Amino acid sequence: MSSEDGWPDVPGDTALSIRIPEADAFVRAPFPAHITVLYPFLPAARITPDVHAELSALFADRDPFDLTFAEFRRYPGVLYLPPDPDGPVRALTASLRKRWPEAVPYRGVFGPTDLDPHLTLANDEGPQTYEAAYDALERELRPMLPVTARVDAVRLIVTNGRVWQDRAEYGLGRVRQDQAEYGLGRERQDQAEYELGHVRQDQAEYELGRERQDRAEYGLGRERQDRAEYGLGRERQDQAEYGLGREWQVQVDGGPGLVPDQAPRAESTAFSRRT
Repeated sequence: MSSEDGWPDVPGDTALSIRIPEADAFVRAPFPAHITVLYPFLPAARITPDVHAELSALFADRDPFDLTFAEFRRYPGVLYLPPDPDGPVRALTASLRKRWPEAVPYRGVFGPTDLDPHLTLANDEGPQTYEAAYDALERELRPMLPVTARVDAVRLIVTNGRVWQDRAEYGLGRVRQDQAEYGLGRERQDQAEYELGHVRQDQAEYELGRERQDRAEYGLGRERQDRAEYGLGRERQDQAEYGLGREWQVQVDGGPGLVPDQAPRAESTAFSRRT
């Protein structure tokens, strides 16, 4: 661009642009294939970290989109490809204009209507030659159409008055992507925590059940042991009581302090003394 075009580039000018590398082979101008979203934007000196942050948020809230280029159109002296659809590009421009109304497209040269979104192929022919030159260029390039491109980023570029260079790149849809990835990661974490909690619950229930079973088995075993010990103790007690009872029975039947085999001998001795 030059002063004759009506919008001379000024050192420190910036622009927001969409690169379309799929169409680089079509371009006969001294720049790569692109669609201008807003030119000029703020002067480079005003592009602060806060502005970068706002641009990042603005573009991140927009979804990526696809553009198709299938026909040729012309402005006076310019051959270009219109994007289809052009609504997503217009929406990006409108969002930028709303936030930074001082950034007037093409410095107002084309009035309030602005230029339609376009991908410039050639702009170096004068009024007397461009019709024939662009007719020939269209015949050459038409077999290569259509071209489709995925748009997932917008670039901030800056010029020193002669050359344009990339300054920053802003991804489209990054906020939603981050939210989706966070949501998916959270879901997986929740599932993992749920499964871990369920495993722990199963373990706890198993251990509780095992403990109850152990207690039950212990109680049953203890009861059997108690019964066995009781039976053994009862048997011993019975034997002791039986022995004592037998002893008492012998003493009663045979006399005090006498066992059965001594009783007749004692009676015989007593009889002999009486006689």
